[in-house]
Amino acid sequence: MLKKEFETDLAKGKKATVSDSRGRNFEGTMVNDGNPETYWATKDSQTTGDVIIDLGKETEVNRIILQEYIRLGQRVQEFKVSAFKDGKWEPVIDGTTIGYKVIRKFPVVETKQIKVTISKSKACPVISNIELYKSPGE
Repeated sequence: MLKKEFETDLAKGKKATVSDSRGRNFEGTMVNDGNPETYWATKDSQTTGDVIIDLGKETEVNRIILQEYIRLGQRVQEFKVSAFKDGKWEPVIDGTTIGYKVIRKFPVVETKQIKVTISKSKACPVISNIELYKSPGE
């Protein structure tokens, strides 16, 4: 059942846009490149930020996996996930720590874009992975 639920990562390789970046080798594309050793990071002075995943077309989504690059420590203290619907960002879920990995379920949303907002962090966020899924049972 778990294998079916997380069979197709809808975010992998899709366009990822970020609000801030440390620069080369730390761009938004690092969050969905399938490599756990790469990560998006903001500048040291920036402890908040957004990542927008453009799915390319209207897509049903109801699961998200978030991961920090844990070798540099657990940093995120608060985050939000939103979906772009009817011309505005609609809240989907919010949470506290991410750490090595957090998997969150939410009601199915049909959207072209998902935004992950890091709203509070102990230091600059370092996000190694964002995956999106549509569970076949819902």
